[in-house]
Amino acid sequence: MGHVTAIRLAACSVQDQHLQPIIELLHRSSNSIEVVDLSYNELTDAGAALLLDALAMGSAEGTGAANVTSLHLGGNAAVT
Repeated sequence: MGHVTAIRLAACSVQDQHLQPIIELLHRSSNSIEVVDLSYNELTDAGAALLLDALAMGSAEGTGAANVTSLHLGGNAAVT
C-alpha cells in the first residue's frame, strides 16, 4: 500500500465525530500528509480545535501530521 500524502474530503458531510479516524491517519508515521481539505463540511469550533490540537501534537512528536502544509476548513460551521 502506498503512502498517503493528501486527505481531501471537501463537501462530504464530515462531522466532529468523524474526525478520529482522520486524526489517526495523520499520526501514522508511514504517512507524509501535506494537504488536509475538510472544507464545506459540518465541523464546529470544537471539531476544528480537536483537529488543530492533533496537528500540533503531531508536530511535537514528529509524526506524519508534522508535514501538513495546507489545511482547508472554509465553509464549515466553525469558519463561516
